[in-house]
Order: sequence, then structure tokens, then C-alpha cells
Amino acid sequence: MKRFLVALLAAILPGSALHAADWSTVSTPSPGPTRSIGFYSAGCIQGAQPLPLDGPGYEAIRISRNRYWGQPVMIDYIQSLASKVRAAGQAHLYIGDIGQPRGGPAPTGHASHRVGLDADIWFERQPGARRAPADRENPRLRSLVMADDTGI
Repeated sequence: MKRFLVALLAAILPGSALHAADWSTVSTPSPGPTRSIGFYSAGCIQGAQPLPLDGPGYEAIRISRNRYWGQPVMIDYIQSLASKVRAAGQAHLYIGDIGQPRGGPAPTGHASHRVGLDADIWFERQPGARRAPADRENPRLRSLVMADDTGI
């Protein structure tokens, strides 16, 4: 099975030694129908779809990482959740990493986010204005998790 997965990954990203840095340099998804290959921490994605960078109830952050790609079901989920949060009168969501255009390991952060089915989502407690594009790269977001990880 491992030999099959390595061969499949090599076929999806030809000429690569399959290092994290190589995966992050690919700017477009692989062609074909959308499907996850492998496991969330050791896989890739074919036919990934991009999350629109702005939408009703959400905005993407850290756009320069090019990690706003995922399975259509994940993209739909984010948009549906944002719509529900907005309808409830809450602040819009900040959407961080989903996955790279072809998945695979990221050069920084995340052991997961490789198959287009994970997403980093921040909730703000107070509604506010959307961030300026320059403020999206390194946003200062508050954690809602208690410092000792015992609750929210």
C-alpha cells in the first residue's frame, strides 16, 4: 500500500522529491474529478476547488500561503456555516488554512490539511468591519480557548 501511495503521489506531482517545500510551490490543482487520496496527515487531493476569498459571512486570511483549496463538500460547509452565523447576527468568520492546491505536506504548520477536508476557522465575538487586504496576512486573532485548554 505504501509503495502504491508513493507512486501515486509521484504521478500527481511529476519530477518532485515530494518534500513539503515542493508541494507548496505548486499553484494549481491537479486535473480530474475531485478526490482525496490517502489519509488526512499523509495524503493529497486531486481536482481541489478554491474557496472564494470573500463571501457572505466570511473572509479568507493568510492568502499568500495559497492554502484555500479543498473538497467541494468542505467549501460548501464553510459557506453554509458562514451564512448561518451571519443570519444569527454574529461576526463574520475568518477562514485560515484548508489545503494547498494539490494537498500534501505544508512547509510550515499543520500535520493535517493534506486532503482538503480540514479548515481553520476563527470566530470573533463582536461584529466588526472586514479587514483591509494588508491586515489579512498576519491578523491578530484572539483564541477563545482557555489558556489551560480546559474549555472555551
